[in-house]
Amino acid sequence: MEINFLKAFNGDAIHISYNTKNGLKKNILIDGGVPRTYMNKPHGRPAYGELKTEVIDNLANDEKIDLLIITHWDDDHIGGIIKWFEEDETAKDKIGKIWFNSGLLINEYFDTNYGNSNKCELDISDSPFTSSAQGIYFEDIIAKYGLWNEQLVKVGQIAEDEDIKFTILSPTDVKLEKLLKEWEKSPNNPYTSSENDYDKTIDELMAYIDENKFKEDSTIHNGSSIAFILEIDKKKMLFLGDSHPSVICESLISLGDPLPLKVDFVKVSHHGSRGNTSDELLDMIDCDNFVLLADGTHKGLPHKETLVRIMRKKKGCNFYFNYPELAEDIFGEEIKDSRFEAKSTLDLKL
Repeated sequence: MEINFLKAFNGDAIHISYNTKNGLKKNILIDGGVPRTYMNKPHGRPAYGELKTEVIDNLANDEKIDLLIITHWDDDHIGGIIKWFEEDETAKDKIGKIWFNSGLLINEYFDTNYGNSNKCELDISDSPFTSSAQGIYFEDIIAKYGLWNEQLVKVGQIAEDEDIKFTILSPTDVKLEKLLKEWEKSPNNPYTSSENDYDKTIDELMAYIDENKFKEDSTIHNGSSIAFILEIDKKKMLFLGDSHPSVICESLISLGDPLPLKVDFVKVSHHGSRGNTSDELLDMIDCDNFVLLADGTHKGLPHKETLVRIMRKKKGCNFYFNYPELAEDIFGEEIKDSRFEAKSTLDLKL
């Protein structure tokens, strides 16, 4: 198995490849970052990003993206995929299945199925779909090319075969209903301000966390994010998208498995925003490896407060950055602090 955390600017884009027991190579793509992750056109000339150069251009003739997961409709997760479809007429032929919770699908679910049990099997061969503005546009694209099989991805579902298993932890019915009814009124998130907190020392932030109550992200679109446990090759990984920590905690408890959950790494929620990683969540996870996907240019993310919160709970932990130079911007001389180690995602070996 190989995992490539793409340089997706302020977004998420993760490529996973693995070999099945039958020797077949499979590809999973989780989100596509902002449009520049596929292509930008400075001064009218195309400049290709890692979604194209590191993933799509490297697909062999008999390969495709077997499963594309769009965690939610924000531009920093869906923009690169839309750009790919706009620029490459063969994109539809390079994708097998798609998970994406569209607005239309959510609406149909609450019209016809509200009150049904969350506990249901999700066929890994199916193609579910999330949406607003760009999401609606993407919904039209995948419907046009016949990639849409109407099944919602939500908490309690399991998708598995001989080689791989997904356990869906988010979203819940409550979060999906809020997205359906209120996305146009979605408030600005007070926990992702444009100011970074890199001028604060580790010890100052330790004291702040001790003295102040955790405030969870309240944005509706992040609450709709698909998050899951992924198991491949005897490895267990936690992909949190932009999910809310209280939802993940409730889901982990509902699984009935012993806690804390032992995983090989955590893809930290919402690019390290201070409102998406709580002490309660960290107490439910047994892990030393935390992946941060952000370039430091958008809304002060990742917040140093989040990293310090993790350090408090996971002494000697490892942070892996897809933009490793950002670690020095955040910590300065504190980068030498023995309480953690900052590395490139290229150093994450499973």
